[in-house]
Amino acid sequence: MKKLLYIVITLLISEWVISSCSYDSNDLDMGQDLLQIESKVILVDTFSVNLSTIKLDSVPTSDVGEAMVGKYSNEHTGSLEMLHYFNVNMASGISKINYNDSYSSKTDIFDSLTIRLNYSHYYAGDTIPPFELSLYRMNTELDYIDNGSSSDYIYNISSFPYDPTPLGSIKVYYPKPIQKDTLEFRIDDSIGKKIIEMETENSTILESNSTFRKYMKGFVLKASSNNSAVLGFTKDSIRLKLYTHRLGLVKNEREYEFFPAISYNQAIADRSGTLFNGLSEQRNKISSNATDTLTYIQGSSGIVTRIDFPTMDRSFFDNMSLFKAQLLLYIPKAGVSGIDYDKLPSSLTLYATTVSNNLSTSTSIDATLISNEKYNEGAFYLADITSWLSNELFYNTFNSDNGLILTFPFSTLQKEADTVLLNGHDNKEYTPKLNLFYLKYYNE
Repeated sequence: MKKLLYIVITLLISEWVISSCSYDSNDLDMGQDLLQIESKVILVDTFSVNLSTIKLDSVPTSDVGEAMVGKYSNEHTGSLEMLHYFNVNMASGISKINYNDSYSSKTDIFDSLTIRLNYSHYYAGDTIPPFELSLYRMNTELDYIDNGSSSDYIYNISSFPYDPTPLGSIKVYYPKPIQKDTLEFRIDDSIGKKIIEMETENSTILESNSTFRKYMKGFVLKASSNNSAVLGFTKDSIRLKLYTHRLGLVKNEREYEFFPAISYNQAIADRSGTLFNGLSEQRNKISSNATDTLTYIQGSSGIVTRIDFPTMDRSFFDNMSLFKAQLLLYIPKAGVSGIDYDKLPSSLTLYATTVSNNLSTSTSIDATLISNEKYNEGAFYLADITSWLSNELFYNTFNSDNGLILTFPFSTLQKEADTVLLNGHDNKEYTPKLNLFYLKYYNE
């Protein structure tokens, strides 16, 4: 008798799936025109999804385009403080100062030296309270860290000493980042006067940008310790501005701009007193069952969430065809997390990882935020991990040491300071889900 191939419908589904069957079959996009009209897709959601939190050893944060300054905290994760370090090249036209003691039309007379920067409209935390910003002078030259590779960086954990006395400060009441474009405040006059003096004396310090940066080692932008937000400024907008004037028939006002050269953001995380205080080396992880059923990710500090599938069994997929694998990662309620739901990123990224927690940026998967209006559930991130899981199942056994890391896209991880919390696998309300859609075949 000829062997006939039948598509046998077996629906293995949990109580959660029964209560949330509002999935539209059109959402699955699995070639349903190839199926018999009476055929249905089989859904399995019984495999465990374990979440844990890890800390990347370092994140390169140099020359990322965003200057972040400030500090904010969350009761679950502790505080995050951001400092911005930068140095500057010589101003163009500085050789035309022609300073001397006689007030002539060819002589620049010092007026002021300021720091000017533009808001990037990025913020994290509470921007309602007053915000105090100060500029400090570095004690050692700012330079890249030689890591032996062709590309040198400065990292989020890098630190350079600076004079604790500020060169200048400004207090601003800043309720919303989009309401003001430019911030400028005066700094120590002696620096500007010294630059004019060196030009007059033809100092070798002004021979090149390199010699100038060895003298003017760099600066640090830092907010006061009682601030409650991190503000972003466009890195390329930062200027040291030297204002002078010349006397003549009319007053001739002049400006000299010193543009930034090297820059980076330092991230200082304080998790003391929290359940995440044990985060240390990258190879270690803290399971969500040890952190009040929560994990989190945080830009700049290098905190990411690891996802594992410990009960995955390759033999389960014998005689089956996997069509789609969907991963659902739930967000705690706003009252639980203390996170601004309006600022949740519209998408996150999953990267493949091994037992050592080294993420591979060559494998990236989008995880899209789904609001509770769509499925009448808690908000969650939805990711299609079909390709990654199919590759993992290609071999005879599934390697449970391999997993996924959820974080911001790497370019965002380098230059922003947002925090996102996730429900862990032992959360009683909304637990992470792995939904597997497949067809199973029997020979008759």
